[in-house]
Amino acid sequence: MARSCFEELWAPLKLCFSGNFVVPAEQPIELFFFQRVFKRLLEKKEHRDSLASSTRGQCEQPQEKEAEEYQAIPLVEFQRAMVRFFRLVQGVYDFDVMEYDVNKDGKIGWYEFCSVWRDRSVSLQFSLAERIFLTLEEADRSILGRFVSLLVFVAIFVSTGSFIVSTVPDWHSGCLLEHEAGFDPDCRPTPLPVFEDVDLFCVMFFTVEYGLRLVTSAFTRGEIIDREKLVQLLVADDAVRTPSWLRRVANFAFDRSNLVDACAILPWYLERISGAGRNNIFIQVIRLTRVVRAFRLGRRFEAVIIIMRSLERSLRALYVLLLNLLLGMIIFGALMYMAEQGDWDSVSQQYVREVGSEWNDVTHVWEPVMARSPFESIPACFWWAIVTA
Repeated sequence: MARSCFEELWAPLKLCFSGNFVVPAEQPIELFFFQRVFKRLLEKKEHRDSLASSTRGQCEQPQEKEAEEYQAIPLVEFQRAMVRFFRLVQGVYDFDVMEYDVNKDGKIGWYEFCSVWRDRSVSLQFSLAERIFLTLEEADRSILGRFVSLLVFVAIFVSTGSFIVSTVPDWHSGCLLEHEAGFDPDCRPTPLPVFEDVDLFCVMFFTVEYGLRLVTSAFTRGEIIDREKLVQLLVADDAVRTPSWLRRVANFAFDRSNLVDACAILPWYLERISGAGRNNIFIQVIRLTRVVRAFRLGRRFEAVIIIMRSLERSLRALYVLLLNLLLGMIIFGALMYMAEQGDWDSVSQQYVREVGSEWNDVTHVWEPVMARSPFESIPACFWWAIVTA
């Protein structure tokens, strides 16, 4: 029993410390990748054949074909895919396609296709910049990447928790009382200096991590790291153009998850650049945006990733829900406005309504108590419609 409990506790730790310590400079490409490319090329060939037969107006009956002939692609498509592959992956431009056409029939079957993988040492060659980028971006590739991901995870928690705790009055530095020496009437309680130190350390850590990813993204071939994107490039009919370093940086910077990372860092720098006081409304808004750092956890938790994917697939249902909510706000907000707007008071220059009654000791009668109506406009009624829905 004790042994089984130990194995259950050790299994996740063993998984974290398995694999290479750093991202290897060379990563072999599995045969399954070539199978996906061959299957995609076959699907394109069959699609073109069906379009050609439909344009000729022929209704062809399915015919018996040999397995090798049926699962074969034209030699020119095979050459185009392989030339692109070796050019993108290894920078090799010489590729003799004729040596793989064993039958000399101008077609390449699966056996001939996979012989490329068997005869050549097909692998991805990563530069130092790409290895640094993958260490920071994809934690599952190395032990060091998992360790860095854990540090980022802890820094996000510490930074967000520090910001939340710093708003508690008990953790503020107090102001002197009016009768004490050095009293400042403009003094406002401020968080203890330790919170500023923690925030400074976390921001510097986030800046270094984000800056390394931003710089190395210019030299990282994202088109070969993403296997699905690489397959699409190999089978595409259009000419393939590798992006420039500036385009790669722009693609990285404007990615949704990286925009969240940038928004988590910028408030600290904007607060220092502005030079305004802590009580300035602009500074208060900037400090509030620090809670954006909590959204960085989304790329660390698999559960959050699943939730985001579920939301993306449920957008149409969410649109219907928002439409129903909007209609309910408008209809019931208008009804509440008509019923509870109150009467215009020329003295106070506002709409008032009866909120209660009080006893008049002079007239010995109950008199109504009038107060400003919270439903003085239809937009003001929208909040009531939302919270009571």
